[in-house]
Amino acid sequence: MTALAHLTAPREQARHFRSRGWWRDQTFLDDLDRWARLRPDAPAVINARAADKDIRVQTYQDFDRNVRRFAAGLAGLGVGEGDVVTFQLPD
Repeated sequence: MTALAHLTAPREQARHFRSRGWWRDQTFLDDLDRWARLRPDAPAVINARAADKDIRVQTYQDFDRNVRRFAAGLAGLGVGEGDVVTFQLPD
C-alpha cells in the first residue's frame, strides 16, 4: 500500500498535493513571465552544439519573446485553447 493509498478521489489527491506545496496553480508561463520581468537579461536557455562548439544564450526576455511569437504563430494557424499540439525533436 502506498503512502497516498488512503486518498482515493482525484480531488482529495489534488487537495493533498496542493496543501503540501507539491502542486501549484501557476504554470511554466507564469514563471517565465515573472522571470522575464524580474531578470530580463539573465540567462534562461543555454544551448551548446558539439559539432562547431557554438554556444547560444537566450535571456529570459528573449525566451519570453520567442514563446509569445510561437504562440501567436500557432493561433494564426487556427490552434486554440484545448487543441493538442505535438512535435518531435531529434536526439
